[in-house]
Amino acid sequence: MTFLKKHFWLLFALLLALACAGYYGIIGGQYIWSDEAFTFAIIRHPYREVWAITAADVHPPLYYMLMKLLLQPVGYRLGPAKLTSILPYLFLLAFGGYQLKKLFDEKTALLFMALFFLFPFTLPYAVEIRMYALAAFFVFGCAIYGYRCVTEERILNWVWFTIFGILAAYTHYFSLVSVGVIYLLVLIFVIVKKNGWKAWLISAVITILTYVPWLKSFLSQLAYKANHEYWIQPITLKSLMIDVNTIFGALGVNEIFTVFVLLAFLLALVAVLCSKDKKHILTCTCLLIVPAGTVLLGLVASWILRPIWINRYLVPAAPLLILFLTLAVVNMKQKQLAASILTVMVIGGVLNYQTFAINERTWRWDELDSYFVDTHKDCDAYVLNMTDDDHMSSVLCYYEPETPVFRDAQITAANPYSNQRSMTEFDAMEYDRILMFVDVGDLAPYLLSSYDVCEPLGTIHENGDEADVYLLARTTGG
Repeated sequence: MTFLKKHFWLLFALLLALACAGYYGIIGGQYIWSDEAFTFAIIRHPYREVWAITAADVHPPLYYMLMKLLLQPVGYRLGPAKLTSILPYLFLLAFGGYQLKKLFDEKTALLFMALFFLFPFTLPYAVEIRMYALAAFFVFGCAIYGYRCVTEERILNWVWFTIFGILAAYTHYFSLVSVGVIYLLVLIFVIVKKNGWKAWLISAVITILTYVPWLKSFLSQLAYKANHEYWIQPITLKSLMIDVNTIFGALGVNEIFTVFVLLAFLLALVAVLCSKDKKHILTCTCLLIVPAGTVLLGLVASWILRPIWINRYLVPAAPLLILFLTLAVVNMKQKQLAASILTVMVIGGVLNYQTFAINERTWRWDELDSYFVDTHKDCDAYVLNMTDDDHMSSVLCYYEPETPVFRDAQITAANPYSNQRSMTEFDAMEYDRILMFVDVGDLAPYLLSSYDVCEPLGTIHENGDEADVYLLARTTGG
């Protein structure tokens, strides 16, 4: 009995404990950005309203429902929310280690757990209060049981394959895309094998029928995206290069590290294609097809319709990218090459973790952070009269949930902020002291004549936005 076989469960437990401590170690930052503010705002609503608001927005509702269920007993606070975001990654590591030991071997299982925990691209989503970690767990589960469906004749595999597919589809639209690619790959295999196509058909029908309650919302959101301006910027060569550096790069290291990681994946692919094991080649190829197909569909849709792709939409399929590298390295005959690839990934992962942990504890979203809001929290209202106020207004609503935030924008059904108002509702006579944000360079703030004091507080820079900030106060009656 080899060392790994004899001590597998001890090593498994140690890796899981290390991941728990590691993920917990990056909790502590107090900043929050607009999407996370949206999460907090929406889960404060009743479950029925969560469904309705999400239907008018751009994501499926499962993540928000689960977050509300988990946070409701302990309160909608930043710490518990970040802990809740860690759980799907811990489930993924435990599930992956257990399943990969059974499907492959102990080395594959443990190496996957280590590489996924250290993968720089996915680390931030362990503590981001969004649905990406949850989507990654569901897509990974769907892929594992998809593999089992074509290698083992067990009904239970098809049951879990279907469950994970449905959960992924209700978590994020690009996890729906990744699951669609997995379903297609499984269909090709069962057709070639001439066995299992009936089970696949039943699974597909159940998945579609289960998605019917959300289908109307999905189609209406898709139609809106295709016919209206969307916040995602157009895809360009420069943006693609940034995406590549984000996905394969790491904080705390030189950008040349991205080249080494890309080279490592390329060498891994060459090693796979040169293998004489057809099953190994097919498995690794399929693992690459899922993330590659997800990205390709996102890019094509962005070019044909409107920009809808950003690099974080790859997070749900990222575990399969790591599993590809794991299987390729484990089966490499060139042991020195395998060791070199692992060295690059581990060094990058460790340095990235150290840098990210420091940033997470100290980084603020430029000037509009908790300190800035605390300094002026006694204002009666916040008034934003600027071109792009979405991010600033969302963050202000999070930090000051009891203070009205007035925007020069229409408040739609997709808006979950209970304290956000349209400027058409603003009455200067009701407020003695307001904090106003206006476009940079606007020397005559809106409503200036209604107040006796107009104190300029300076220009703030927030998530790419800029605004001149004024403190307006009324010192005399009327």
